[in-house]
Amino acid sequence: MLQFMLAAILSSSLGGAISSQAGAPPVTKVAFLRFDETDQRILDRLEPGGTVIVFSPGGDPLVAAQTSDWLLSNFDRVDIAAFCLSSCAEILVRKASIQSKLHFREMPIVGFHHNSLIFGELVDEEQKLQAQRCFRDTDTLLAELIRGSNGSLEIVEIQMEKLGSTRASVSLNAGSCEGRYVAPTHNYWLPTSSQLRALYGLGFTGSVCADSFECLTEKLPQFGKKGQSFVAAGRTYRLVENDGAIEVKVSAE
Repeated sequence: MLQFMLAAILSSSLGGAISSQAGAPPVTKVAFLRFDETDQRILDRLEPGGTVIVFSPGGDPLVAAQTSDWLLSNFDRVDIAAFCLSSCAEILVRKASIQSKLHFREMPIVGFHHNSLIFGELVDEEQKLQAQRCFRDTDTLLAELIRGSNGSLEIVEIQMEKLGSTRASVSLNAGSCEGRYVAPTHNYWLPTSSQLRALYGLGFTGSVCADSFECLTEKLPQFGKKGQSFVAAGRTYRLVENDGAIEVKVSAE
């Protein structure tokens, strides 16, 4: 699936995103990022300057913040292509918007799910202190980015409502915090371009896949998994398997 996505981006989306420095092999400014320790070798291959194309399923939000700062310091524009989920949407998209460097390239899927601020709202009262200790740095980062992008912390409640979860728990495993959501209704909320501007306070050029029913029904089966559920523009898109193929079942939200 990821190979298919990368091939599609390289063949149809790159445009001027390839360096043509005389005497040197071309450097493709495309980065598939997981926001973990594996990203550094990808970043090392990128030639600074111009535009970088990024797509990502998300990862560690604190790593996402560091990587985003590096990208924004080394490139004039960050193009989001194909899909940008979880910390890619929460962190990179917000940081690029704040610096007026954000472009959505060929209607990517931009998806938000449960973040640490939502998690803190959903845990039982006796676990709230533990959750605050576990996710203090991430909570601070998200709150600063929400305010920095002219958003409101009310977006936490809106996002939580869209996703449909009502409970969560936190535990310690080998000294590391682990969070678990109990039976979320949807895996991701995919805001439209107008919602990204009005509710998230983002500034950008281009548009996202959630603006188009046709885009969602075409692209969601390309990267989603059987059983996943997405909510966008008043509809629910649930991925089901039919004769070995992933299809989209659409219903009212």
